[in-house]
Amino acid sequence: MATKNFYELLGVNRDASTRQIRDAYRTLARTLHPDARHTSATNSATHSADDASQMAQINNAWHVLSDAVRRQEYDRSLGLMRAGAEPQTTEYVAPIFYPPSPFPWRWMLTLLIAGIIAVLVFGANSDVPPDKPDQLLQAGSCVIFDGPGAVSEVSCTTAHDAVVRQLIGYDMTCPSDTEPFRDRQGMGTACVDRVTPLVGPATSG
Repeated sequence: MATKNFYELLGVNRDASTRQIRDAYRTLARTLHPDARHTSATNSATHSADDASQMAQINNAWHVLSDAVRRQEYDRSLGLMRAGAEPQTTEYVAPIFYPPSPFPWRWMLTLLIAGIIAVLVFGANSDVPPDKPDQLLQAGSCVIFDGPGAVSEVSCTTAHDAVVRQLIGYDMTCPSDTEPFRDRQGMGTACVDRVTPLVGPATSG
C-alpha cells in the first residue's frame, strides 16, 4: 500500500464524489478494526502493526481527499508526478509598495509667485493715477471750495484753491494755521492750506 496513491488506497476512482470516498474510507476502517480480524495468537502482533500502518495511511488519504482545497492540490501533484516532473514550489514574490506621490511644492510655489506678481501688476494698473482725483481726501490732496464749508478733490495740475494738510474726525479741531472744510464724501474734516490757483481767479469760501 505504500506505493499507492490516496485514491488507490481507498479503492475509488479519481472522479469519485466525496460521499463515495467517505463510504470507502468507512468500509476500510471497519475492515482494519481489531474486532474484524480473526487471526491466531502467533500472528496477532504482526497483524496489529500492519493494521496500524495501513490505518494511518487510510486516515491520511481521507484527510486529504475529504477537503476540496487539499484534494485539488493533491490532484495537481499527481498530474506533475505522472508527467515525470518534480513538484514545483511557488516562488514568493515580495509585494511592491509604491511611495506616496510627493506634494508638488515646486509647482505650488511657482503658481503662488505667479499669482502674487499678477495681483501686484493688476493692482498697479488699477491704481488711480496721481494726477487724477479719486475723491478720497488725504494729506496732499488738492481741492476746490465746493459750496458752503465743503471741498472736493481735483487734480493738482489744474486750478485748485487749497491743499489738504490732514483729514481729521468731525469731533476734532484743525491746527490754527489751517482752515477746516467738510469733506464731500463724509470722511471727516479737511484741514487745508489755501494756495493761489494755477488757472483763473480764486474762489472765496
